[in-house]
Amino acid sequence: METGFSKFFRSSLRDAEIILRAGQRIISEINILVENSQGSSQIPKSNPQLLNAEIKKKIARHENIKKKDREDRSGGGLLIAVPSNISAQQIPIQIQQTRELEILAIKIYVRNISFYIVNIYAPRGFNIILIKSFLESLMAPMIIFGDFNLHHPMWGSDHISRYSDEFVEWITDSNLVLLNTTVPTYRSSADATSLLDLTVCSSSISGYCNSYVLDCSFESDHSPIITELSLLNSNKRIFKKVNWQAVMTQTHFIFNNPEVDSENLSDKISHVIANNIREIKVSNRSFPPWWNITDTDQKLNILQLNNRFITHPQLQADLFADYFASKNAYHEPLPLDFLYDKNNLLNKPFHILELHSAIKNSKNTTPGADHVTAIFFKNLDQGQRDVILRYFQKLFDNAIVPDSWKHAILLPIPKPCKDKTKISSYRPIALTSVFSKTFERIFG
Repeated sequence: METGFSKFFRSSLRDAEIILRAGQRIISEINILVENSQGSSQIPKSNPQLLNAEIKKKIARHENIKKKDREDRSGGGLLIAVPSNISAQQIPIQIQQTRELEILAIKIYVRNISFYIVNIYAPRGFNIILIKSFLESLMAPMIIFGDFNLHHPMWGSDHISRYSDEFVEWITDSNLVLLNTTVPTYRSSADATSLLDLTVCSSSISGYCNSYVLDCSFESDHSPIITELSLLNSNKRIFKKVNWQAVMTQTHFIFNNPEVDSENLSDKISHVIANNIREIKVSNRSFPPWWNITDTDQKLNILQLNNRFITHPQLQADLFADYFASKNAYHEPLPLDFLYDKNNLLNKPFHILELHSAIKNSKNTTPGADHVTAIFFKNLDQGQRDVILRYFQKLFDNAIVPDSWKHAILLPIPKPCKDKTKISSYRPIALTSVFSKTFERIFG
């Protein structure tokens, strides 16, 4: 149902069962309506930065909605928010909602994909027998989120609680996958931790799911759990295509021009390649499933530092640079005593066979900031390789390291099963100049 710019579902049940739709995917203003059998209430318009605070204040704690159904206890309540560009259908549940069990289920439709999201709250332990037939009636893949309040060694507990054996048996028999690791999700007032919030999904979509626990409670005794489903990622990938025919033609004049300053040879070649690169945008839908599963080139959305959330890309890059630099131990250079001996093998000029071997053994990996690839070197003819060899020899004889060789691109790669909002959950991969790697390989 729509009202103005807002979308919402009507629920015939208590406040415990509310499905909410809020705003646009790119949010400029929020106008949320919540309606159930007790009437409706409205959350005033809020800017995107205040959206989380508004939802937490007005929905999660059940302030300003309806409290009379909650007078006998605190906590509980279920909510599923769906972006306005995604279709969703509420699934009727013919099960009595009680203080011991609350269930909320919807079906999501995205392009040609459909799946269920089931939200469960069982404050005294989840008894699968009560809703087993309902869950087994759902034909499409499902993701189940729940505060189950169960303990079992399967998720790292040191004891088995009531109902947990039946739950584990049902997961196994139903071909479901538990996405949790052993990271705790609950911290008591006595500072004891346990894993009470579980995420379960159908095995058919488990390869597309990535779930992790945030190291931030937002003033709650439960930590948020982020579950990413790559099937929904509609961002376009950007590929860089090099016109190698034009590159080889233009660099031919560089190699055969005696007036070219050889000290800047690598920079000139890098400039030619950069001028012959064009970007191609390809939709994720063009990729087979195995590519999407293994893809690691995802945007960093949020980093948390000193209780602040960093979302600006440049600030994130600066934080990664400072963090990785702090982990790089500084070593004083060793004093070297150079004794020139023309008969020493180390002092003999580079041989063309050494360059051939270095180029042959180079791998076709991602280039550095200069865009020069190993493929470029492998397509050089004999005369061009002679020019490269003389260039390397001149750099070596004069102890020159080009500035472009000192520059590398650092890519932060998330460590498996780690909180992606923490900067310590990433390891760096450096993309360095293939020119410098080829030069170094001659010595190897």
